[in-house]
Amino acid sequence: MSAETSVYPSVALIEILPEYAEFLTQQEAQVSPWPWTACKLEHSVASGHQCLRLGSADQSIGYCVLLNIGEVVEILNFVVFLDHQKRGFARMMLEQIKPLALRQGATKLWLEVRADNRRAIKVYRAAGFNQTGRRKHYYPAHDERDGSGVVDALLMESVLSSPVGTNL
Repeated sequence: MSAETSVYPSVALIEILPEYAEFLTQQEAQVSPWPWTACKLEHSVASGHQCLRLGSADQSIGYCVLLNIGEVVEILNFVVFLDHQKRGFARMMLEQIKPLALRQGATKLWLEVRADNRRAIKVYRAAGFNQTGRRKHYYPAHDERDGSGVVDALLMESVLSSPVGTNL
């Protein structure tokens, strides 16, 4: 944990309640041109996806939505809110997701990321994710005037292993 994140000693992953959906997706809209809607997040909660926010009882730093598909946990959505970016919280959230996935029997984490999201790719690589594939022309471009109109998605994977000497 970095010095900046240590000022948040009680930060943890907390289950998202449906009443948080509107607030969380409004915060996501400040950092993403295509945020999830409150309805989509509420549907994920109702569908049994693991919907977790990083924060404390009175503060939300970001959130993630996870789908357990046997030996794999797929990260469907992952966001750190604007006021908390560049402080190590994305890495903290990923590091808290890993043991959670291991306890559920997963051996791998999967995610996809926009190929033009260099900052996120750097965070994912630092957290042990490697590119395993590419979906051509998958996401809408940030700026339709660039001519392409679409951006590739990078498929990334992290192979999970239990820490030495622990039984998760």
